[in-house]
Amino acid sequence: MIRLDDLSTEPGAWQFDDPVATGRADTVDRVRAVLAAADERARRHDEWVVVVMAYEAAPAFDPAMRTAPAPPDGIPYVWWESFAERRAAEPLSAADARPGPPERRPSRWPYTDAVEFVRSHIEVGDVYQVNITDRFDGGYVGSPLDVYQALVAAQSGAFGAYVEMGDRIVASASPELFFRWDGDVVTCRPMKGTAARRPRPDDDRAAAEVLRASAKEQAENVMIVDLLRNDLGRLATVGSVAVPSLFDIERYETVWQMTSTITAEMPDYVGLLDVFEALFPCGSVTGAPKISAMQTIREAELDPRGVYCGAIGVLAPPSEPTRAVFSVPIRTAVIDPSNRTYEYGAGGGITWSSDPAAEDREVEAKARVLTTSLRRDGTSLFETLRNDRHGVQHVALHADRMAASADWFGLPFDRALFGRRLAAVPPAPQVERVRVTLHPDGELAVEVLPLDDAPDVVRLAIDTEVTRSDDPFCCHKTTMRDHYDAARSRRPDADDVVLVNQHGNAIETTIANVAYLIDDRWWCPPLDDGGLAGVARHLAVESGRLAERSIAAADLVECAEVAVLNDLRGWRRATIVD
Repeated sequence: MIRLDDLSTEPGAWQFDDPVATGRADTVDRVRAVLAAADERARRHDEWVVVVMAYEAAPAFDPAMRTAPAPPDGIPYVWWESFAERRAAEPLSAADARPGPPERRPSRWPYTDAVEFVRSHIEVGDVYQVNITDRFDGGYVGSPLDVYQALVAAQSGAFGAYVEMGDRIVASASPELFFRWDGDVVTCRPMKGTAARRPRPDDDRAAAEVLRASAKEQAENVMIVDLLRNDLGRLATVGSVAVPSLFDIERYETVWQMTSTITAEMPDYVGLLDVFEALFPCGSVTGAPKISAMQTIREAELDPRGVYCGAIGVLAPPSEPTRAVFSVPIRTAVIDPSNRTYEYGAGGGITWSSDPAAEDREVEAKARVLTTSLRRDGTSLFETLRNDRHGVQHVALHADRMAASADWFGLPFDRALFGRRLAAVPPAPQVERVRVTLHPDGELAVEVLPLDDAPDVVRLAIDTEVTRSDDPFCCHKTTMRDHYDAARSRRPDADDVVLVNQHGNAIETTIANVAYLIDDRWWCPPLDDGGLAGVARHLAVESGRLAERSIAAADLVECAEVAVLNDLRGWRRATIVD
C-alpha cells in the first residue's frame, strides 16, 4: 500500500492500490534504465508511478559523485510501482501507538568532531558548505502505519509518503520540495537554515526573527540557491531561471526553517532523466560545490544514507497538468517490520562559522519530531476559568494565553468566538468551573461544571522525576497531561506535587503555580525554569505582590510560607510533606 499526504496549507491525501507494474535497481548501473521505465509507464501507459530513490543512486547520473558503495540492506537504488488510478485516501486518524525515542547510533566519532572535520576542509578551500548527517535508531509499538501517522502528524508537511516496498517500509514526513514539474516550469524549494523552536510564544517568535536576520543562515541558504540555479541552468531555456522568493521562514513542530524558491522553464526535449542528471541529489543535502561536498560527506559519514536524502515522488499521466512532484526525504524513517525497528537521519549544513555544539543541538531538535506532536493523539488546548456572581473572570487574559498557544502550535483560533461563547455563560451564585477546549480543527467547546471541594491548606510533595523546563507541553495548557498524572501517582499521599526541572529547581504543581515567602517577600519561579504562565501568577507579578526568583525544590521546606495559586481558586496556603 502507498499513500501520499499533504498536511500543509491545502490538506489532501491520495492512496495507490493494486500496482500494474513494478521496477527496481539493485545495482547502480541499472538506475537510469529503471527510472526511464518508470517515466515510460507514466507517459505512454497513462499511469501514476510512485518512485523512491536512494542517495547512493547519485553515481548513476555523474560517476564523479562519491557515496557509500551501496544503500543499507533491504533498500534498492531505485524502486517504483505504477497504478492505473489513484483514489482519495481517508484522513489520517490519531495513531494508536508512536515511535519509541530515537537513540543516536554509535559512530567512530561524535557529530561535533564531524563538524570540525568539515570545517577543516572548508579552511583549506575544498568546499564552502557541507551537509552532514547522523543516524538514529529506535523501536515502535503498534503498526508501521501508526509510526507514519505519528510522524506526519508531528511534522504537518506537504510531502508525507507511506511506501511499502518489500522488506522495508518508508515513512516520510518531509516538508521539502525537491522539484515540481508543471507544464514547462520546474520549481525547486530547498530548505537551508534552521532554528530550534522555543517553548514560550514570545521567545519562539524571537527565534524566528533571529533566523530571518541571521547573516550565517542567509549565506548558507544563498549558497544552495546558487547551486540549484546553476543546476537548473544546465537544462533551462536561456534567461528563464528566476528566484521569486528568498529567505522565507516556515514553522514546523520542533524547528523554524528558511526556504527559498527557484524556477526555470524547460525546453520540450528535456526528459525526466535529464532533470535527475542535473539536480540529483538535491544541493540542500550535499553542500557546495556538490562534487567536493559529496566527497567530504563520504569521508565524514560512517553509514549509507539510503532513502534519507534521496528522492520520493510521483509521476503523473499526460492528462495531468503536473508531470512530476518529488520531495527530498528528510524527516524520514525507514521501518523494518520484521524486528519492529526504524532508522532515522538528521543533519545540517556546515559552514566555516558553524559552532559544533549548536549544530549538534540542531540535529537533536530535528530528531525530536519523532516524539513531539500536538496532533498525534488529538491533543487540544484548554483554559479553565472561574465563574461566580460577577460572571466569568479574566476572559481577556485567558484568551491571550490560548491565542499565544494556538499560534505556537499552528492551530486556528477565533478570539471573537471565544469571547462570545463565554459572554453567554450567566453569572452563578456559587463558584463554577468553566472549561474552554480548542480542538486541533479550531472547534471551541465550553463546559460549565461545579467546583469540587478542595483543602484550604494544600499538602505538597516534591516530585522525584525531572520535568524539562523546555518541554512545550509544560509551557502550554494542553490535554496531554500524562506527565502531570504520573507525578500525582508517584505521591498519592499528597494533595499535589511540585514539579522539578533538570537543574533541581521548583517549577509549579500539577494544577497551580507555586509561591514562597523569603525575607518577607513573596516569590515565584521565573518562567525560564519551566511551567505554565498562570493567569493568577501574571496578575500577582503585575501588581507587585510576586517577584521572580529561582529556588531549589529541596529548599521549599525552609521557606517561611508556601502557597499555591491559580485563577480558579486564587491563593491557598501550602505545606511541604516528606
